Amino acid sequence: MTKQEAFEKLELENGASQQDIKQQYQEFYNEFLLRITNAPTTHQKTLYQKKLKQLEEAYSVLTGKSIESMDSEIPWSSPGETFLKQNIEHAITKAEPETPNEKQPESSKEKITKTKALSLLGLRESFTDSELETVFEIKKRDCERGIQESGLDAVKQAYITTLQDMIKAYHILVPLAIEEKIEESLLPTETMTPSKREPNFSSSPEEPLKPNGKSIWLYILPILLLAVALYLWEPWKAKFTEKDRNTYTNLKREADSIALVGNVELALEKYERTKEFIETLDPEIANEFTANDAVNDSISVLMEKVEWLNSLPIPIRDLVTSMVYVEGGSFTMGCTSEQKDCNGNEKPNHKVTVNSFNIGKYEVTQAQWNAIMQGNPSWFKDCDLCPVESVTWKSTNRFINKLNEITGWKFRLPTEAEWEYAARGGQLTKGFIYAGSNDLNSVGWYKKNSGNKTHPVGEKKSNELGLYDMSGNVLEWCNDWYGADFYINSPKINPKGPKRPSEDWWWNFKVARGGRWDDISDCRVSFRASDYEGISNLNMLIGFRVVVSN
Repeated sequence: MTKQEAFEKLELENGASQQDIKQQYQEFYNEFLLRITNAPTTHQKTLYQKKLKQLEEAYSVLTGKSIESMDSEIPWSSPGETFLKQNIEHAITKAEPETPNEKQPESSKEKITKTKALSLLGLRESFTDSELETVFEIKKRDCERGIQESGLDAVKQAYITTLQDMIKAYHILVPLAIEEKIEESLLPTETMTPSKREPNFSSSPEEPLKPNGKSIWLYILPILLLAVALYLWEPWKAKFTEKDRNTYTNLKREADSIALVGNVELALEKYERTKEFIETLDPEIANEFTANDAVNDSISVLMEKVEWLNSLPIPIRDLVTSMVYVEGGSFTMGCTSEQKDCNGNEKPNHKVTVNSFNIGKYEVTQAQWNAIMQGNPSWFKDCDLCPVESVTWKSTNRFINKLNEITGWKFRLPTEAEWEYAARGGQLTKGFIYAGSNDLNSVGWYKKNSGNKTHPVGEKKSNELGLYDMSGNVLEWCNDWYGADFYINSPKINPKGPKRPSEDWWWNFKVARGGRWDDISDCRVSFRASDYEGISNLNMLIGFRVVVSN
């Protein structure tokens, strides 16, 4: 099980703290123990046990602790069975009769008095030997049945302790029982001794206690226990099934993920679907398990974003709402085995880890540039949806600064590592030569199919992450300074390129990636290009797309 799958099993966000993981696991653990105990069929019990095993595995993956160590770290506290144990221990003080010169068992903490013995067996101060026998046998059978049928050691131990205490109480009360009045001719010639009535137990009290009556608690106690159990478990109420929980969780998670990347209108649609599902449930159950208020709060926040988005120029609104979330991870950067005819600057390939980020689904268009900069530097004009080109690295950053002022977001150019990770498909990568396929014609505009010009973004097939034109159409600026031998000593985590190579602008190059409409080889996902930061030689061949860090 991966960490991502473990977070999903425990319904936690990536990066949740150890305390949150432990608390969430504790809640699920208690809930499924109760479900296992009360499962109406063997099949359902098996399903709950399987789910609990998955939760244990998820906890182990996220904490690095073995499953065997969980019992000592996560205390058992199933509500229904804790109640049973507490009531048994509350009603019966664990002790045994005081016997001179005889060592008390270690488990005995108090003496069982006559009053406690009567209460334990539910007898009044005055009782007959037959009443004592009958009551004891009934309670003994109940405890033995509980020991055999209990699925949890804690509950089984409670029944064992109770049975031991009832045996002690029986020994105390045997000498105090009143023999039933029968005809003298039927009386035995010898007085019946207590030992003839006793089951095969050892130990009896030395000091006889005066007989008292049969207690009404014999009838009241079981009724009270049943009433409390019904109050806690509420079997008449509608239950929130595992299927309901999974449906709600999946709907809510999908809506949250879409909202995270800024696709507000689609996120609203998903939240409304979640809300409609909640309304099909019993209101009390829905409020308890689905956090209906959280969905309403999310909708309110998004409605405010809708008002804000509607205030933006349409091209900028399209840019903001088309960002794609890329979950961070590790990958091999550079000349991997499928990349043919690599250049020296693509070597050596090396392991790199990047954090999560959001990246534009499309290259920035001429319409979006014009909405911000009030002009269009492109060579291929009169195509609002074509990528803007003939832009320098410096002019690109002026566009981004103005975009940030308008939106309040923190857009920037991608690092070279972020760009290649996204182009390869992130964690969904299939190891293609180009961004989304081994067939360049299906994913990009290049020398053989472009007609020597750029084309509107998004017309070709996307890659594994749903990103378009990352191979072909126009090269794309990255934020890094270019270093031909940078890969030799590249940092392993979030590399950001070498330091400024030279104070002389002539030697200062910035990285460009992704290939262009007039070439073939530079469309590979590992191909590295570069150009001057302030004066571009690539002109009509280079554009860009933006990212936003989480």
